[in-house]
Amino acid sequence: MPNTELITQMEMLHPLFQQLFDLSSSPGLSIGVLHQGNPIYTTHFGVRAANRPEVPDDDTLYNLASFTKLIAASIVASLVHDGLLGWDVPIREYLPQFRQRKDELGQEVTLADLLSNRSGLSGQATYWGQMSYEWLLKKEDIVLTSCEVEAVRPFRKEFVYSTWGYGLVTAVVEEVSRKPFSACAEERIFKPLGMSRSTTNVPLVDNVVEMHGVETSGKAHIFPWNPGWTDDTGFVAAAGARSSVKELLVMYKSMLHAYKHQTKDDRDTTPGSPFTYMRRIFEPHIGVGGRAKEEVGYCLGAYRTTLPGNLSGSTINRILLGKKAGTTFGHKSVGTVVFHQNGARPGAFGALHLVPSIDSAIVIVTNSLPLYDVCDYIAQLSLAVLLGEDQLPDYLSLAKSARHANVTLYDKLGAFLEMGKDNTPPELPLTSFEGNYRKNGGTFYFTVKVKNRKLELSCLNRRLTRYILEPYGGNTFYIPLDRTTEICHRGMWPFLPPHTRIVAFDSNDHGEIISMSYHHDFTALEPDIYIRDITKLKARI
Repeated sequence: MPNTELITQMEMLHPLFQQLFDLSSSPGLSIGVLHQGNPIYTTHFGVRAANRPEVPDDDTLYNLASFTKLIAASIVASLVHDGLLGWDVPIREYLPQFRQRKDELGQEVTLADLLSNRSGLSGQATYWGQMSYEWLLKKEDIVLTSCEVEAVRPFRKEFVYSTWGYGLVTAVVEEVSRKPFSACAEERIFKPLGMSRSTTNVPLVDNVVEMHGVETSGKAHIFPWNPGWTDDTGFVAAAGARSSVKELLVMYKSMLHAYKHQTKDDRDTTPGSPFTYMRRIFEPHIGVGGRAKEEVGYCLGAYRTTLPGNLSGSTINRILLGKKAGTTFGHKSVGTVVFHQNGARPGAFGALHLVPSIDSAIVIVTNSLPLYDVCDYIAQLSLAVLLGEDQLPDYLSLAKSARHANVTLYDKLGAFLEMGKDNTPPELPLTSFEGNYRKNGGTFYFTVKVKNRKLELSCLNRRLTRYILEPYGGNTFYIPLDRTTEICHRGMWPFLPPHTRIVAFDSNDHGEIISMSYHHDFTALEPDIYIRDITKLKARI
């Protein structure tokens, strides 16, 4: 179909896009579409910041969240091409501190394992960040702390989406290049492509969105400024990129060209392109959700789905709708491969679809944690136009259902937690619970103190990351629910199971509190046990 007809069809969808955008309550959203190697459509909705009238445009910088992972894989590929890295070399050869990890993962895990999320390493975020974009770890402590993070699935056997893996990728890149990750991104990807506004660090240009949380009423709140994922944090390869739809389409055009060229000519480089080893990057390395990797797999920084298939499987719409989100896309496009990635972090969401067979890319970005993943549905509608798909789910109805599920989520969580509460008071005075709690003598610890006649739980005694614990029954406590405070003012992730809010203490035969059980890692099958250290607490308080 000629591009002019496709553009007309995209423009005809604009009213539906507007409805979907309005339902999300996101302050702003931008769309970019590339087809047959050429940008054919961009459009924008809303504002860059909830308290200002400026509208986004093709040059507006958005936070890309997990879109960064494919950029990280491309930087690693460039370093492999230069002989500084090897895909299958254990990372302990690059990071001496990682040698302290003695399990199979510690001995064998490679960059390919980390980039494809097949290491089995926990996906938990508790050790590095939980609220207000306060980074709990010093950058220099990330590798050593990663040696304490549990492997929650068998090595190279199952897919676990792990930010820790990309923290280690960041460390490896910086170790061998002797440069900050952002400098590698600038020199190896952005500058060669003329992407002068894009960065994986704090933006130094204007026309940048703010990040927002959204109340159930639809009111958006700007997060208090914090630079977030930058070179200073050590996790920039996971979610630190910032770019515009204009520059993203430039990058994905070049990426698709390199992939097709290298696939056709059986080689790992493309003249004039910064992208190398694209066949390796877009090869599925592990199956997702129990599926064969050729059907639904994870590559190096992106998912790969063979149509017909479900393109919402990694989005919050799946969390909100459950089985209802399992809609099948692509009935007329049997065998077509779609590489896709969703960006999802407090304050920033996005959807990316790459279709090499038609030289197409679809980029949807927004500046909030919306009331449902609007980027997911707009991306699928746009892809349907490019592929000529006409048998589609009712995305508007799905959006309404997902929004309703989100709006009522905290009420349901609260009701579930109430079912487990009882009125049994704590067995000991609250001061008896005070202390630092560590797992297996590790460097990471939780601190429990009495504050205003209640227990307060903090991580590494940091200033912002603190929770008030309410009685749940006996020596068990819980973190009470307050959606507006958590989502809109503290920038917390809302989609966690209720058991992650339960903190239980255990005592010995002498009636002394000796440990704390806390299932903060939702990817782990069992709660972690942290041993109380009274001596070190007294030294700190």
